[in-house]
Amino acid sequence: MSSNPPRSAVTPEDVRIVSPALANYTQVSINDDLWKRPELSPRDRSIIAAAALVARNQTIGMLHYFNLALDNGVTPSELS
Repeated sequence: MSSNPPRSAVTPEDVRIVSPALANYTQVSINDDLWKRPELSPRDRSIIAAAALVARNQTIGMLHYFNLALDNGVTPSELS
């Protein structure tokens, strides 16, 4: 049995290996543009992203976006 814990999210490096163009799009369009727009605070944007993931049962993105939400000031009880 492996000593590595199970992974529950696709890493940016995983995406880059399979599709460098998608990795670049993700970095430029989503991380450097969308998440930096002033219309919503990072905290509010995180709440919306987490709610959308839960509503669509998209578990593969939850680890990343839940951690991002916590970093952006969303409390654990708000995520639950």
